[in-house]
Amino acid sequence: MTYIPPASRDETSTGPAGAGAGLRGSDVETRVESASLGAGDFTLVLEKLEGDCLRCKVAATTAEVVELQLDGPLRTGRPLYVWLTNSSDYFVQLADIQPASDGTFSVNLPRDTIVTVTTTTGQSKGSHGTPPASGHWQLPYADDYENTSAPRPGRYHADNGGSFEVAVGLDSTDPSNSVLLQAQPVYPGHNGWVHAEPQPTTGLGDGNWRAINISARVLVQGPVPASHLSKEAAAAVGVSEADRHWRGVTWDELVTMAPEEAQEVLPLRTDWRDKLTAGESTYNATFAGIQARVAKRYSSGVYLLVGSGLNASTAPAASCEWELGVGTQSGFEAAPIRLAGGPCPAGVSLTTWTKMELDVGSHRVLRAAVGGTVVASSVLLDPTAGSPLQGLVGYRTGWHYSLFDDLAVEGTTLSTENAFLHSYSMVEERNDFDGFVGMQFHTVQALSISSLGRYCGSRANGTHDLAVFRDNRSNGGSVNRLGGVTLNAASACAEGSKALRADGMAYVPLASDLVLPAFGTYFIVSEEHAGGDTFQGNGDLVQVDLGPVAEAAVDTILTGVYFYE
Repeated sequence: MTYIPPASRDETSTGPAGAGAGLRGSDVETRVESASLGAGDFTLVLEKLEGDCLRCKVAATTAEVVELQLDGPLRTGRPLYVWLTNSSDYFVQLADIQPASDGTFSVNLPRDTIVTVTTTTGQSKGSHGTPPASGHWQLPYADDYENTSAPRPGRYHADNGGSFEVAVGLDSTDPSNSVLLQAQPVYPGHNGWVHAEPQPTTGLGDGNWRAINISARVLVQGPVPASHLSKEAAAAVGVSEADRHWRGVTWDELVTMAPEEAQEVLPLRTDWRDKLTAGESTYNATFAGIQARVAKRYSSGVYLLVGSGLNASTAPAASCEWELGVGTQSGFEAAPIRLAGGPCPAGVSLTTWTKMELDVGSHRVLRAAVGGTVVASSVLLDPTAGSPLQGLVGYRTGWHYSLFDDLAVEGTTLSTENAFLHSYSMVEERNDFDGFVGMQFHTVQALSISSLGRYCGSRANGTHDLAVFRDNRSNGGSVNRLGGVTLNAASACAEGSKALRADGMAYVPLASDLVLPAFGTYFIVSEEHAGGDTFQGNGDLVQVDLGPVAEAAVDTILTGVYFYE
């Protein structure tokens, strides 16, 4: 087959006609396949793709007419069948091409397309029935990895950094037990996808999960799999100084390295040394744990870890410590935010199985437990962190062998299913106002209220009058109180309180349900006192998402109401 360049149609560039033969002209990439076809048959693929992803974007292509000439046994005089695919249309059949008597023919190539030219027939665009309606991943969900054959990936798991696979024979307490192994013990260095390779992370779940509880058993320092022994030996003796993996770099070495040396040893950007010195990274640590409310980039989300060297600003590292933190929206290169941490509870070590548990609501960690001991509770997530918490769950570990088992995910027992507010944005806390604070809304259907609640902020010790008022002023009337309750924040917002819910609100039931008629304007407010408990409000409106019940009954809502009457 001969390609006729557009600049000079009287000169030709010839490529062999056969399996894998390639032609190139202008910005056209081509491939000819004929080995498995009948005599005189061929399939020619021409592509001018530009790509539109993070690492496959190329320069824009241009529309072009490509002229070709069939040679030898390919010049049969038969028609050629043409198919086109682009970003909006898939495998669309175009008009047939009839080569001239000398075997020449032209193919019109639009920009950013794949065009297939073939002598064969029988092709068709695939078809399928109506797909099922989109739905949500229902909870509870559990996996002990016994139904997945080794060394397959964990069911539904998607890795982002590291390599997670099901393994058997690594649990010394039960050699027949199937576990999930993080099997990449060496930092990828210059072979990494990016200059700041993410820590080994795997996740699964539904982005719409909000108030969730995740638990799993974790073995931070797992044994070396028999199939990996040769790799470990090679890593110990065969890694060059410039490509040493993270476990070969001690803290004392790291903080004394010149930036250019750190750039070679750690293959990261030169300012990473400063971040490590400031105690903002756990890359030099041995750790493993669970994470919840993870966003799609995996860098955002709440994590609970057990390990050594988690707080890089302390030297020497503790032999066993835990850390609760949250990732940031800006990506893998940004340091996570450490919320809490401390020595491991009694009986917890890096070489024994440890059950870890996270109970996370909309804006706070309700409970974090390590080895059956609650290590943190009611921890407010920093509203300035910019971390878009979503719903995935999963595991996070360092560049070493770690084992995971008995994953369980549930909706938190502190349910918000029937709450008026499904979620709300976080702004600055304040406590400089005397009077009622809350929201105003208008109903289009009757709404029944069974409980009233208040936000549990960083300071929650006082007593508050929670009340519902109807505003009749537009009809010449007044503002009338319909009902209310008294909330004692000290007890209602305390750890383990039955009043506290996953969204950080504490509720008190009304003596009887309060029915708000349709087409009325109402206030739900809390009485605040200057210098007392904190509430949300810095002059900006608190953005809210209504729950399913309120969504149907309310047409307008105004937050940030300061109500004096």
